[in-house]
Amino acid sequence: MTQETNARRWVVFLASIPIALGANIARIIVTALLSNSVSSERLHTVIHDFSGGFVFVIAGLLFVLTGVLMDAFSRYWKPETASSEEGRSK
Repeated sequence: MTQETNARRWVVFLASIPIALGANIARIIVTALLSNSVSSERLHTVIHDFSGGFVFVIAGLLFVLTGVLMDAFSRYWKPETASSEEGRSK
């Protein structure tokens, strides 16, 4: 596993649902836009075959973005630990 904590693993897991939906919506939009300029026969063969790869690339980029955002967020927000609380009480 690439994530260090269970919380980060859960974020990636829960993010997979909107990422899958977003990637498929992007695929449908691109297919719809191309349907106006490409013949129906070509749309059903070539473009449909490549749409799976398109979804894979878009989802991969969104997962990378999720990781970048978690890294950026974790730099600014660190939960307090018991050892740091002990140092303050002295």
